[in-house]
Amino acid sequence: MKKKYISVKDSMLKFQLEQLGAEVCNIKEPLYYIKFTIHGTKFRYLYHINRKNKYFLERISPYNMPIAGFDLEENIINSIKIDIEKFKNAKNSKKFENFIYTNQDIVNIAKIFEKIYLHYNISKYDLKEINDEICNIKSKLEDIVKTNKIVYDVDEDIEIY
Repeated sequence: MKKKYISVKDSMLKFQLEQLGAEVCNIKEPLYYIKFTIHGTKFRYLYHINRKNKYFLERISPYNMPIAGFDLEENIINSIKIDIEKFKNAKNSKKFENFIYTNQDIVNIAKIFEKIYLHYNISKYDLKEINDEICNIKSKLEDIVKTNKIVYDVDEDIEIY
């Protein structure tokens, strides 16, 4: 009986996403691929439902970013709506393409770091140097949040750890 409940929930979610203009592909139940193209920018998301009926949403394009886990399918819809609205707003900037490339670089750096860490015995000096550079980047991001004008305001705290 649980299987039918999940299928009904999946159908409702798929319908709501299609109403937003998405193409929803069932890769293999319970994994779904969501495609939007808005003003020339491709948005791609993956979501899946685990055995406890919890949803996990991840943006995979224009760059990869885990978004969140949810209890309700409505939260997926709302998250995608907000995500796309923020990108529509950001696209007004002349720096939009640079922003996308920078984020892609950050994702690639994380992947490279993981490969290096898993394949090499990194010296404590190299690791400290990398950590120092990351602290510098975090500090710069904190400065940006403190000193720049907000252009998109939602009930979302930006925390920089």
